[in-house]
Amino acid sequence: MRVVKESIIYPLPEDQDVAKLEASFRIQLPNAYKEFLKQYNGCTVIDSTTLTIINKRCQIERFLGIIKNFSEHPYGVYDIGCCETL
Repeated sequence: MRVVKESIIYPLPEDQDVAKLEASFRIQLPNAYKEFLKQYNGCTVIDSTTLTIINKRCQIERFLGIIKNFSEHPYGVYDIGCCETL
């Protein structure tokens, strides 16, 4: 998978940021996704793969990231904690 480097949301999250998100949602993210977040955070995908889930076709355009203060960040709308997805 290739990402648009200019679309990466900085600052990149650290282990404690990921742990805080997991605790907030009461989930445990897969290790591969945690590493993805720490390397790319939120970003736009160049060539995404179409997914078929329960007879619905979906396409990933952007991965949501972790933004510590999303209300003050210009990309806060893309924060995992403040978005709804279908």
